[in-house]
Amino acid sequence: MSTPVSSAGEPGPAREPPPRARGDRVLDALSTLWEKHRAVNLERIASLEAVALAAVEGTVEDGARLRAAGDAHKLAGSLGTFGLAEGTRLARRIERLLDDGCRDALQLSEATTALRDLLEHGPEQATVAADAGEEHATAPRILLVTPDERLAARLDVAAVARGFELETRETAGLGTVGSLATTFAAAIVDVDQPGDRGLDALKTLIARDASLPALALARDASFTDRLRVARLGARGFLARDLSADVIVAAVADVARGDPAAGATVLVVDDDDVARDLVGEVLRGDGLLVVEVAEAATVWQRLEDVRPDVVLLDVTMPEVDGIDICRVIRGDARWNSIPVLILTAHTDAETIRAAFAAGADDYVAKPVVAPELQARVRAHVQRSQLVRAEAGTDSLTGLTSRRRAEQALSDLMRLAGRHGQPLSLALVDIDGLKRINDRYGHAAGDAALRRVGTLILASLRQEDVVARWGGDELAIGMFGTPSGDAVERVAELIEELREAEHRAIPSEAPAVSFSAGVAQFPDDGADLEALLRAADRALYAAKARRARVVTASRLELADDPADVDVVVVEDDDAVSDILVHALDTRGYASRRLADGAEAAELLATGRLRARVVLLDIGLPGLDGFGVLRRLRDAGRLDDCRVIVLTFRAGEAEIVQALELGAADHVAKPFSVPVLMKRVQHALQTLR
Repeated sequence: MSTPVSSAGEPGPAREPPPRARGDRVLDALSTLWEKHRAVNLERIASLEAVALAAVEGTVEDGARLRAAGDAHKLAGSLGTFGLAEGTRLARRIERLLDDGCRDALQLSEATTALRDLLEHGPEQATVAADAGEEHATAPRILLVTPDERLAARLDVAAVARGFELETRETAGLGTVGSLATTFAAAIVDVDQPGDRGLDALKTLIARDASLPALALARDASFTDRLRVARLGARGFLARDLSADVIVAAVADVARGDPAAGATVLVVDDDDVARDLVGEVLRGDGLLVVEVAEAATVWQRLEDVRPDVVLLDVTMPEVDGIDICRVIRGDARWNSIPVLILTAHTDAETIRAAFAAGADDYVAKPVVAPELQARVRAHVQRSQLVRAEAGTDSLTGLTSRRRAEQALSDLMRLAGRHGQPLSLALVDIDGLKRINDRYGHAAGDAALRRVGTLILASLRQEDVVARWGGDELAIGMFGTPSGDAVERVAELIEELREAEHRAIPSEAPAVSFSAGVAQFPDDGADLEALLRAADRALYAAKARRARVVTASRLELADDPADVDVVVVEDDDAVSDILVHALDTRGYASRRLADGAEAAELLATGRLRARVVLLDIGLPGLDGFGVLRRLRDAGRLDDCRVIVLTFRAGEAEIVQALELGAADHVAKPFSVPVLMKRVQHALQTLR
């Protein structure tokens, strides 16, 4: 090997590779340490998940809870060292929730899931501040002013889930807070404090920095209290009994700053030059612009993008802007959307016709950029205000979660007063994350709208149908017991399945959904408890997808010898239809094809069923023989038999009923009708 030579011609020292940057060395060290301790950390998160699941099911033991709190404490102390600052924050929140006795099981479950997702990636996703002198972005912070530790814990986890960091101060600690607007994105002030301490805190906060968006939180939502906080300069008023997620979502709305930024404007003009010009002017003001050149495509684009404002050119071939405006105003979904007319004709007759058609405003051509921006921005803000007041979700057009919670609470009070049932269904789009990842968020949004539209069109006007958040929808059904609710939701699942099957093949995936149903007051005496019950049922339904499960079903023993329905039918096609319909409705079922085998299993109790769907024409032993064996064995006291047959003569029906059958259905039968009879038979056994 040759010896290196110096620039002077003399032998020099061998050159070493240039040293790696300190930040890189730290990353390497962290990666090595992470692999060394990975198994232990994952065991700790597994213990947290087990306790979170038990908390959701209401079976958590103090010993397991205390051990999990210890694991959370250890994770909080170590994850920051690996560069996972977010992991430390989540672990601390989990520890706090465990110390609080797991009373907020849903928040605990969400926090452990978020921590698991973070740990699956490890420190390579973390930002390491290793003497690099770099400034790293941090999560936007929310200031919470309250002495209520439970309220703080509840909002803390919800804030993290939405990408915020919550800092809590008591009223007395406000003097130590630094520059407000540069430190926090928004503030929440708990005004439910002795005397006027809460209002004084709000007044102090706004006096120090009026540019910081501040919202008041209180139990009493009277006009007088709303007026007081409004006069102090608060940006909003929130009811204290709203869920933590809804409260943080409201704060996120005001923290976004400019309410018009990112709003969508639909510009309809056949003139390419004019359309491009208007589009550029509006984009320059931070608006999203969707351009349409042909009147025939306006309706589809309305459905696709759900704009905040529509701009229509008056003079277009075939259909002019005034006619399009009339069509928009003729649909209840769009009759409140602001419509602006673009026109070079500013004569009185044209303007009168535009307003008569339902236009909100007009802009004269050639457009003046500042005027156009100001007019559109004003209408965008009005549109958003109308949607917020109407409680409408902008993506799906369904009721917003905030408005739905209020409506459901009102219905529960009404149900309690009149002794009526109320069923709540939580609906989750199956595999929406996979759709978003593979086909794009536009495909995921379309799937969510498709399911929402189907549900809204199929249920009663008095039912509450809402966008609950993410890929979840909620349905509130007053006066409907859970069995009927399951049947209605199952029919929607089957209707969607048929519609997707009939659809023209495309690259977009087929859409399905799962649902969990809980009934008031049986499964929950208040909205929070009812939501927990429905969520547990939804979790069970999603394990198999395109299913609906009731909360009451979760309490039944998971014993393969103890099922809801046994189908005794030798025709494979009929059996498949029945088993699939039962499975969709969350019933545990089993299929038998031989009459002798069915009689042996059911009569001896080796297979226990609450309902038996019994075909008459069976091999081995016919249906009448099976029925006779069950009667003689005394099994019909705890079981209902529905006889299925092609022969529907009077003598046969009488024979089946005399042998103890509860019902008789002739083939071919309607599956929904038969499922209703199964539901009725199950109810008679309770």
